[in-house]
Amino acid sequence: TARLQLENAAQAAEERARQARADEARARAARLAEEEAKFAAESEARAAIARAREAKAAEEEARLEEMEAKRVSMALTKRASMASVAMARKSRIQSGRGPQSPRSVATRPSVEPSTRRT
Repeated sequence: TARLQLENAAQAAEERARQARADEARARAARLAEEEAKFAAESEARAAIARAREAKAAEEEARLEEMEAKRVSMALTKRASMASVAMARKSRIQSGRGPQSPRSVATRPSVEPSTRRT
């Protein structure tokens, strides 16, 4: 019976060793899964930050383009207005009415050109 007890003890020790190896393997797998999850979360966070930076840069570029478009539009409007005034002045001069508009002539007191203020 002593031999049977030794065999039982040896089998029990083998089973405990096998169980310890299985526990260690599960613990390793859990650590690995945790590290992979942490890496994936960090990677996703980095990607989200990069996307946010790209969106902010695109927004800023769009804002600058809009400002430039407004500036160009204002410049073109001013140029067109100045051209319209110049054409009206030219038309008045060609028709013999002079450089003044008829309204300004009508409301202006008659003053000799030599004493007129500018």
